[in-house]
Amino acid sequence: VHFLPQGDIAYLRWIYIDEKRQHTGLGTAVMKQLFTELYNMGIRRFDTDTALSNTAAQGYYEKTGFVSAGVTRSYYTK
Repeated sequence: VHFLPQGDIAYLRWIYIDEKRQHTGLGTAVMKQLFTELYNMGIRRFDTDTALSNTAAQGYYEKTGFVSAGVTRSYYTK
C-alpha cells in the first residue's frame, strides 16, 4: 500500500495470494482487514488499478469492495 500526500488516500500497488491458497477466502479476508485498518488510520479513499485484460483481478477487486471508475491509464505490451 502506498500512502498519497493528500493524507486520506491510499493506493494498492499489488496483492498476491499464493496459488495454493487462492479461492479459499483468504484474499477476501485479507482485503477486508486491510480496509478496516486503513479506515481506522483515517484513509477515506483506497484506489487501485489493473490491466483491462486482467479480468480475474477486476473481479477480485469488485468482490472485495472496489468500484470501477473507468479506464485511468493505458498498459503497453510489446
